[in-house]
Amino acid sequence: MARLPRYVIPGQPQHLIQRGNNRQPIFAAEADYQFFRDALVEASRKHGLAIHAYVWMTNHIHLLATPEFDDSISKVSSRWGGNTCRSTIGSDTIFVPY
Repeated sequence: MARLPRYVIPGQPQHLIQRGNNRQPIFAAEADYQFFRDALVEASRKHGLAIHAYVWMTNHIHLLATPEFDDSISKVSSRWGGNTCRSTIGSDTIFVPY
């Protein structure tokens, strides 16, 4: 069964989680955390997603963020996840949206 679409209300904070596919690690080295953070900052500025808090775990990420637009979360998520996957793993399947 397909996942239901995310219900987004612009201006309302959301708890976002992204985890590694099959719970595999998504950060292999300290540089991966920095690269991911930089990609997230760039994407969130470009697509209107205010990041209030974050937690980086080895195999998943928690964000508290407020979208400015209906599609802010989806655009940031696909941009930052895709960039990180291609540069660290070489695959677009490492992330699974929660």
